[in-house]
Amino acid sequence: KLGFPTTRSLSSWLVNLKERCDQLGDWTNDPISIPRVTDVSRLFNPQSFLTAIKQVTCQVQQLELNKLQVVTEITKRDVKQIETLARDGAYVCGLYLEGAR
Repeated sequence: KLGFPTTRSLSSWLVNLKERCDQLGDWTNDPISIPRVTDVSRLFNPQSFLTAIKQVTCQVQQLELNKLQVVTEITKRDVKQIETLARDGAYVCGLYLEGAR
């Protein structure tokens, strides 16, 4: 009753929970800076993270939020290969495409 419904096994669920806690722990150690890569599948509300990235980008570049367009670039790099922060926005992983043909 206290968790969200899942089809995962208990061991898989516990591994996922540990990964979520590790990601949040790394972020809370340095809350001012955005991590090099954020796994949005580990966030409870990933839309809020994406909105925050848009807001930060608008503040830095002095743009209007309602005129900002989101551009997604797919890379074939592994998370471990990314050594620097994104120039604009953020690197994310864990996005899933649903309902595509």
